Amino acid sequence: MKIKTSIMYVKENEATVNRPAGKRPLDASNILADLNHYIKAIKAEDAWKNSDRNSITIFKSSGLTIVLSGLHQSAVIDDYGRGGVTVLQVLTGKVSFTSDGEEQEAGQGQVIITHRDGNYFVKALEDTFLLLTLKDA
Repeated sequence: MKIKTSIMYVKENEATVNRPAGKRPLDASNILADLNHYIKAIKAEDAWKNSDRNSITIFKSSGLTIVLSGLHQSAVIDDYGRGGVTVLQVLTGKVSFTSDGEEQEAGQGQVIITHRDGNYFVKALEDTFLLLTLKDA
């Protein structure tokens, strides 16, 4: 849904079964995202309790997406090169990151920046929350 403001259109998400009251802006002139609030919301949802992960899109515009992703220990993100850049900021927990045959570990307060020309593989070494910023090529 788009709502016109004096500055630009505001794009909002649509409510879903998992987030029936989940209407929130995804693109606007300014968005304040309360990550602690979103982490609590993710942990309260059935998807977090019943699977190895849960995520929420915080911002989405043409060319840029920001996602808060919670991963239980051993959950995996396997990305196939689509071009662009990904920034993985570890908010809590610890991950193993593999790209181009090189493996690194990153923990709370660390950031991994990778060009998405090749594949990369992220594995949660413990329950982890990541802020993923994806910029298209």
